[in-house]
This record gives sequence, C-alpha cells and structure tokens, in this order.
Amino acid sequence: MANRNPRTDGELLTYQPMENVDEGKLPPAIRRVRDVGRSSRCRIIYVNGIDTTPVQHRATVEMLAEIMGRDVEGIYNQTSGKARDLVQCAGDYVRPTGRLRALAAVSVGFGRSNLATAMTPLDAAAELFTNTAVATYEYATAEGEDYFNLLREEIRNNLATTSLFNTLLAHYRTNPCKTIVIPHSQGNLITSDAANCLLRAYGSQSLPRQLKVLGLASPAPTWATSGERNFYWRTFNDRRDPVTWLGNVPETLAGAFIGGILTGGEAAAQGAAIGYEASRNDGNSEDVRNSAGGNLPTLDAHSVSRYILHERFLNALHSELRT
Repeated sequence: MANRNPRTDGELLTYQPMENVDEGKLPPAIRRVRDVGRSSRCRIIYVNGIDTTPVQHRATVEMLAEIMGRDVEGIYNQTSGKARDLVQCAGDYVRPTGRLRALAAVSVGFGRSNLATAMTPLDAAAELFTNTAVATYEYATAEGEDYFNLLREEIRNNLATTSLFNTLLAHYRTNPCKTIVIPHSQGNLITSDAANCLLRAYGSQSLPRQLKVLGLASPAPTWATSGERNFYWRTFNDRRDPVTWLGNVPETLAGAFIGGILTGGEAAAQGAAIGYEASRNDGNSEDVRNSAGGNLPTLDAHSVSRYILHERFLNALHSELRT
C-alpha cells in the first residue's frame, strides 16, 4: 500500500522506502546505515516538531525510511498554526514540574509512584516565581489499566504525547526489541513527557532496556532517567539553532524544571527511590554545528533535514541499529 499523509493529531502510520535505490550513488555514511538498517529488529518512530504540515511530516519519515532502507513509523504532531503550536510547546515545556515536585512526597512501591494528579502549567509558573507549594496532590491506589489511565490524564492536552505513550506501553508489554524514537524540536518535549510516564508505569529499568531517543534540535530542559551512567537519550543540537537554547537554560532560571533544585534537592532524593532522576538536556548532547556555516544564530539551522543528514547523527543511528 502506498504511503499517505496523516489525517489526525497523534496518528501513527508506517512508511515504506522506495524500491530500486542505486546505493552506489549514496554517501558512505548512509550506505553504512542501510547495511544494518535492513536487518535490524529495532522499531523506529519519528515525531515531528511545530508548524509541520502532513505533507512535510510524511516527507521526513520517508526520508528516514530511505536512509535506513526499511519501514519507519511516524507519529504526527498536528499543527494548529505557529502561534497555537508555541502555546502548546509552553505547556509541554513546564509539564514535568508537577511530576518532579510530587516526587518529594511519593508513595514508593512496586518501583513506581502513585501520583493521581499533576501540577498545571499555571501552577508551574506560579511555583517558578513564588517557590511555594501551590497544588495539593492526591495519591491513587489504582493498579493496572486504571493507573495507566491516570498517567494518560496528565498528558491528555497533547494527543501526540498520548499516542507515543500508548505505543511505547503496548510495545513494552509484547515486544522485547528496542524502540528508537527520533524526535525533532517539540517532538523532544513530547518524547520526554511520554518517557516520564513510561518510567512511572514500569520503573527505572523500562527506559534503558526498551527505549533509545536520538533527539534532533531539542528544547527539552530535562529527561527522566535511571542514572547519569545509563543514558537512554542522546541529543544533537546545532548551537546556532535558537530552539536548542531552551534545553540549556541556566540552573538559576530553571529551578521549577530541574529536580535537583526543587525543595532543596528533596525531590531528586525521593525520586531516586523509584529510579527517577532529572538529567539536563545538555548532559548528553552533541554539537552538530557545521563550522562552514559560521557562528551566528539562524533559524535555518533548525531544518530537520540538516540534522538527519549530519554525519554524527547518522553514525549514532548506525550504532543503535546494530544493537
């Protein structure tokens, strides 16, 4: 069946590569990826950023499919126009706050917390400026699907996040093979939120074992992980790209987003009890700036194709497909 454009927000589609590609004309880095990609058992999912049309989303996933010589899935983060997309990004950016602060009083058991409600973006903003508790948390004793539904409720404002979480959850239950998620721009915020929920659903071992994120142009301020020595995520950021600066805000300005700052480090200490740490985006990031392009900031550096075709990203993708 021919590839088609996505029609709905959060829609998951599989895209096939073209046939009869003359591999002799491909760059060596792409040929290396194709050599391992065709036989790899890994699942590949792409998540797009803001202001992306269905046609642009499809073109990017097809590009990845061509590079790997295999089927690649795409979760469509539907655009509502650049202004509304930016508002949604702001909500995605501050959403981890409720999770991190709640960890200061988690109910530890079965390798996860039992958080029922999370701080709203408005509460998170208030927390940033007042440094006081502004929300009351209720804890659930729900198990199984009821608990997963509580997690879904926290991310319901972004259908792409919900779709990715459901996809990873279903994969985790039935398939031992690794999933490689390749998010661009806001897609990193979506993936970070989905990974947070996956960790809370299945504990600290779910992320390193089942998931690898190769993030492009990441504005995500933090990633939940089970330890600094066991990264499941790796980001590729062109320092000329202003969007990536949001992932490296000074700690004095990021107190509401970084677990180690919250409540005098109490949140991070409690979070560690269930295998949760907040690792800053720049802790495992590579600069993929093209030296020939100068050092001045430019939105041209945000182009997803520029990131995908960078040799450092292709080498990392090759390495992940082999394992």
